Amino acid sequence: MVPVECAGADGSAGPVRKHFDMDDSDEFWMEHAGEPLPVVGEAIHAVVEELRAEEVNLRRNSCPHGDVQTHLQSLAAAMEVLPDMSGKKRNISKHYSVASALLTEVHNRKLHHIYEMEREFPSQPPGRSIQQVDELLADKVHGTAQDKARALMVLYLLQPSIDHAQLQSLICALKMAGGDAAGLTYLQHLEKMRNLTGWTVVREAVATPSIPKASLASSLSTLGTFGRDVFVKGIESLKNIVATNKETPVCQIFADLMNRTQTRVTENFECLDPLAYTYPTQAAAQHLDTPFQRGIMFVVGGGNYTEVQALQQWAQRHGREVHYGSTDIVSPEQFLSELCSLGSQLEGTFCDIDLNS
Repeated sequence: MVPVECAGADGSAGPVRKHFDMDDSDEFWMEHAGEPLPVVGEAIHAVVEELRAEEVNLRRNSCPHGDVQTHLQSLAAAMEVLPDMSGKKRNISKHYSVASALLTEVHNRKLHHIYEMEREFPSQPPGRSIQQVDELLADKVHGTAQDKARALMVLYLLQPSIDHAQLQSLICALKMAGGDAAGLTYLQHLEKMRNLTGWTVVREAVATPSIPKASLASSLSTLGTFGRDVFVKGIESLKNIVATNKETPVCQIFADLMNRTQTRVTENFECLDPLAYTYPTQAAAQHLDTPFQRGIMFVVGGGNYTEVQALQQWAQRHGREVHYGSTDIVSPEQFLSELCSLGSQLEGTFCDIDLNS
């Protein structure tokens, strides 16, 4: 069940909270549940275009022409397809309502601008990134306190060498904006632990592909008074918010293990295969080089839907059977809350000690 706040029917009332059921009986949901909002908008466009063509064809065939018998047959055929068309229309209207509510939230919080800002952090001078985050923290209209806390944490993860005085200034600005900086405290603690152990993290700029810009106005004509012009412009403005083709780190590691590829990371994993010892030496070596077709990934700790989706897409592309599990599945808000909780427990303890001294 998906709760959605929609505008009042008369345009003057406040938002109305509605609930929509999404399950495996909904073909549109099953096909597009894991896709970015702009891609879902394009999918809505395709379905509405199909419905519009069916309506035109239905009107053409149901118009009086020929003898009475032919006309009656046309009407009977139309009566058979009308229930299915009505069901499709109700279903796509439901998904349109959800997509519109999401679109409103994205624009009200300027999430698309924050997303692009975070994406540019690795490829631009630190001073420019610091200025962008400072402007976001000072913005009293757009972005929630959690949005701002997350942006600062992303900046720190991608630019860990940021000047201490500048970082403290941003932390003060975050607190003034009502944000919780405890999550950043925990990230600083992890960075100090990495420095002690000599563990390094490779940070790469991620290129985001664009998607074709399609006009949705004509195809949304059958949806009635849904404010379709606003929806069309809003979806097209989010064309850069799409999932990248770059696989997540966990997915990359799992793919290497499934393919038995030795990398700097996977060379430390143990392969326990009792069957290998039942073959002669040469056959055993060949057996150990054979990729796995089925696998289970279990994350000890918090998993997330991004990893689930990335793993499912990888399995589909390579014809594998993969199952994902974890100790817990957390939403982005829950993950941020957990980081802040961990950071709060560290504040005032050994976290404040300079571990590099």
